[in-house]
Amino acid sequence: MKNTSGIRSFIANATIPYGARVELSSGKVILGTASSANHLGIAQNDAVADQVVAVALTNASGTQEMIAAVAITAGALVYPAASGKVNTTVGSNAAVGRALQAASGDNEIIEVAPVL
Repeated sequence: MKNTSGIRSFIANATIPYGARVELSSGKVILGTASSANHLGIAQNDAVADQVVAVALTNASGTQEMIAAVAITAGALVYPAASGKVNTTVGSNAAVGRALQAASGDNEIIEVAPVL
């Protein structure tokens, strides 16, 4: 069945916090890694293993709230970081968005405009 809302439910493989970048692995979602290009979307709720987590898919319209790994300046491009977070370190993967808010440090939730 096709999805037209941009939000889809999946089963969490482990603990997934709200705002985390996620990837699909063996039919379940896992926290996104810094080195993977398999970005599926952003978790829209907290979930633990085997619970349902709603994911705003990468092609969903609008902005998303993501978890910062470091201090981030508003307007900066953000890239995949470990544990489903984002940072400003340019790695081997493309930017996932542009920060619309500043983050003062690790674990701060910021609004991001996705870059497709």
